[in-house]
Amino acid sequence: MIKLLPMSEYKGYELRFAYQTDSHFRVTRQVSEDEISFRLTRERFDKPIDKRFTDKLYADHLASPEAYGWFEEEAWAGVLEINHETWSNRLRITELIVFEKHRRQGIAMRLVDYAKDRARALGARQIVLETQTCNVPALGFYFAAGFTPVGLDTSCYKNDDIERGEVRVELGLLL
Repeated sequence: MIKLLPMSEYKGYELRFAYQTDSHFRVTRQVSEDEISFRLTRERFDKPIDKRFTDKLYADHLASPEAYGWFEEEAWAGVLEINHETWSNRLRITELIVFEKHRRQGIAMRLVDYAKDRARALGARQIVLETQTCNVPALGFYFAAGFTPVGLDTSCYKNDDIERGEVRVELGLLL
């Protein structure tokens, strides 16, 4: 069951993300007078890496965020935060997490389906989100949900994102 998480109660609520990956998509770019191209090729890391980071709900930079919790019976199982970007008429998924003990039960897909319903209700033309080229588990999930790559930012996190294998990749789903 999905429930609105009111901004008055959940603004600043910290989400803790964690995943393990054994590979990433190496970004190479070629620039010439007649061609600009990017290529993403899956490469294995020398050893699996654990990624951990935090984020907060209802960040100040979001114009019109909405956050929802997925509950299994009374247990809070996951969170979806969205933001309608009216300037481009796109709905951005800003946060999506299923808490560890509730994973692999279809909850993330139900949250994405809810985002699709909200996007249609708002008349949005597309859903977009960002992840990283090293978050191979998330990429696989989003591809299965119908998203495709729509862009890259090769220096979003640090100046050596390509070398570190952690490039921001934008995914989109046309409605």
